Amino acid sequence: MITEVSEGSKNCFVTIQRSLGAAAAHFSPWSRSLLTVVFLAWCISRTFLMSVLLAPPHIDERTWVDRSLRPLWSGEYHLQRYYATHHPSLARLVYRAVLNTMGVYECDRPLVVYGLDSDRRLELLIETRVDSGRLVEPIREPLVRYAEGMSSIELNLARGALPTLEVQMALRSVNVLFLAGMVAFIYLGLKRIFANRVAALAGTLPVIFSYPLHSAPAPFTALAPYIGVDSMLLFWLSVFWYIWLRVKDESLPGVLLLGAVGGLMVSTKVNGAFVLIGAGLYLLLALRGGRRILFPALLGAVAFGVFILLNPIYRAGDLAWMARRLRDVITLMYRLKHLTAQQEWGRFTRAEVMAYTFPYWIFYLPVTALVVRTWRQRWMRITVAWALPMILLNWFLIYVPFPRYAAPMAVAFLVLFAVAGIPMVTESLTELAEKARLPIAGEDATDER
Repeated sequence: MITEVSEGSKNCFVTIQRSLGAAAAHFSPWSRSLLTVVFLAWCISRTFLMSVLLAPPHIDERTWVDRSLRPLWSGEYHLQRYYATHHPSLARLVYRAVLNTMGVYECDRPLVVYGLDSDRRLELLIETRVDSGRLVEPIREPLVRYAEGMSSIELNLARGALPTLEVQMALRSVNVLFLAGMVAFIYLGLKRIFANRVAALAGTLPVIFSYPLHSAPAPFTALAPYIGVDSMLLFWLSVFWYIWLRVKDESLPGVLLLGAVGGLMVSTKVNGAFVLIGAGLYLLLALRGGRRILFPALLGAVAFGVFILLNPIYRAGDLAWMARRLRDVITLMYRLKHLTAQQEWGRFTRAEVMAYTFPYWIFYLPVTALVVRTWRQRWMRITVAWALPMILLNWFLIYVPFPRYAAPMAVAFLVLFAVAGIPMVTESLTELAEKARLPIAGEDATDER
């Protein structure tokens, strides 16, 4: 509680109020919207776009070009199964459309070779004629030692296993477009909640400048600079949240629309299903009668139908085949976790993951208090049901070796933080203004002007 306001505080509030009122009077609603768009575009260019332009090459980008150019289903069964198991198909479809529009139908650069042993490293060095002038004698033993001293990234880049600069920049720019879409929907969602442009901007900016998205301790661990599915996942997550805010709980068309968007979300990355779990539980608890069971079932059925439609490998056999392919995805996640944990850089605990890739633990208790304070509001319950599964289930079930894999957790938390905290800040400022006996909008404000 604020018990006393100094004369300086009064003068400060009077100055701020008059300055904002005078500034707003010179801009129409249309021009304010334009200024907002320009400001957000500038922030996006300073973060996502700059990171795309400055990031060095990474070997996974060549692999993404290869998996995007190949059809979703063909006679190359083992390769198609491998690609479909690692990632659903939506990102591949998007990248392939961009590449084909550019006239790119194949890439003549060498494929990336992962998991190299000493002999294979030696073969690749000789095959690609890597300069060995630094060696004392051109004999096998020192050449092997030289090969072992190169990291997998260095060796693959030396072989030329990377896309052309034109392809690289085009597909990285796709990331920027999807991240810009994410920013737009988060802003629109916050503006719908608060009906205030400044409050919406205040909640959106921390997302734009969140370091797992555009920068990190090592360049290749950030999200925006490199070709991959995570930027598209964040886009569909924000679309899902915005639509959920707008539709009514008892609206059948709204549930069907959420299911369709949820299917696109899961078709981008399978952990998008965590949000569907939260939405299903919310509908189960919020609705009454037959809709309590029907609507969560419809949400899951529509999402699953979209997923199966966009991933033809699951339709290549009977239901047992489909179940085995879905099981392959879960098996792969555990296998990758095991392989990563064998690497020196991949040995860490969940607590270390949270501290390194998701450094917001000091805000957990304050955010919980703020959520409880505004729990009666529908938008708060929706945001909690949207954000909490992404944070907790990713943390418990998904191994997070790089900050970019924690980006959905970070974005979900920052949106939840904004939705919970901004009303509290607004209330505190209003209380402070009242203590200072300033004119309140709708009462004495007219006389003041």
